[in-house]
Amino acid sequence: QSSVAIAVEAIRQRKTVYENQLDPARYLMAAEFGARSIMAAPLVVSNDSIGAAVFLHCSDPDFFTPDLAAKATILAGQLGSLLEANRLTQVSREEHRRTKILAEVAQALRSAPESAAVAEAVADRLRVLLRTRLVCMMLREGTAFSLRAVAAESPQLAASVRARHDR
Repeated sequence: QSSVAIAVEAIRQRKTVYENQLDPARYLMAAEFGARSIMAAPLVVSNDSIGAAVFLHCSDPDFFTPDLAAKATILAGQLGSLLEANRLTQVSREEHRRTKILAEVAQALRSAPESAAVAEAVADRLRVLLRTRLVCMMLREGTAFSLRAVAAESPQLAASVRARHDR
């Protein structure tokens, strides 16, 4: 079994595993670091194993014990919790960003008296929401389409799109 296999086994079994008295001929990657003992603890996030924390010891060939494996399991659990908290924070920020943009759209719909200004405001907020360089709002009337609003990251891009459409 290789050094990578220890990590894979920890992930697959969803438990901390260790190997003492490593044979450098069998554990080439660990031997590169002078490791004589190796341990891997799975990183679990949202009930999914996403990786493993691997620990090497270079002087004691019998370093890892059930007690150290239990401590590594706790550490990996805390790290998994931290990763999950970070993911949830990012999701929350994105939801907050979207909610704020939708509130701005609602405000634009309420405060802009003319339909052209409303279309421009909605297009601009959609561009921010979608994180895109350009949003065009088209209106279909029968078989023809008319350009109602253009929201672009720069005035030059907006003017270019309007000019191309007018041609």
